[in-house]
Amino acid sequence: RTAQGDTDDVCRYVDTVVTAMLDRRMIPVLKYFPGYGDLQGKEHTDVLTDSRTMEELRETTFLPFARGMEAGAQIVMMGNVIVTAVDEKLPAGLSSAVYKLLRNELDFDGIIVSSDLNALGMGRYGNGGELAVMAVRAGCDLVLTDDMMPEVGGTDVMRHLRNMTGCINHGTPIVVLTANAIVGARE
Repeated sequence: RTAQGDTDDVCRYVDTVVTAMLDRRMIPVLKYFPGYGDLQGKEHTDVLTDSRTMEELRETTFLPFARGMEAGAQIVMMGNVIVTAVDEKLPAGLSSAVYKLLRNELDFDGIIVSSDLNALGMGRYGNGGELAVMAVRAGCDLVLTDDMMPEVGGTDVMRHLRNMTGCINHGTPIVVLTANAIVGARE
């Protein structure tokens, strides 16, 4: 899930795994950007907070992601962690500042996918459909949700995404991955 330890060792590991996966025609996904580091909060019941400085993030957490991208990974999954050095209020997957950091500072031009928007603690920011809209507006390309829960299901998410105005171009494909199916629409 997440690699921890010496940054150089983690970078070498990420490079090896991404290269091996690509050699075997598998699709690597780097997760969970911007990483899990100095976390505060109760995992599995709350959105966690990382209070490291940008300098600390650049010297540690960002390096394995950069190495994975250099090795050829074209998909990054966002984390549901608040990184106070970038955005003090929103989890990474809902924060346009974090998406901009990934696109501009790390120069990532691949696909960005959300973490499960039904994760515990995310409900304080909205329901499933509202969270999907927030994620897409922030910069997310592919939304993950759990349609086993009626209040955050794929149908609700698609209804909210179809009602979006001014944040996606006409003709932009919208894909929502749910627990049971892929729901898609072309707006």
